[in-house]
Amino acid sequence: MFKVDLIVRPRVGVRDPQGEAVQEALRGIGVEQAHIHCVGRYLSLEIDAPDEAAARQTLDEMCRSLLVNPNLETYEAVLTEQGTEP
Repeated sequence: MFKVDLIVRPRVGVRDPQGEAVQEALRGIGVEQAHIHCVGRYLSLEIDAPDEAAARQTLDEMCRSLLVNPNLETYEAVLTEQGTEP
């Protein structure tokens, strides 16, 4: 079993309306010091796989098929093997 921390972000150069909205909201409450780079998604999940290569292959298939729009987004993932309890 592998724990996956998946971060999905807009591609560089792609308009980020959520990021723009957060930036404007911060300005609206008087916060001028913060500058939003992007607003993305964080997913935490587990993949049952025999090894990290198989887990990564499953994750890549999930991202290509459903979780990430490759035209507009990029993703990075950290996989951590979870110990099995007796």
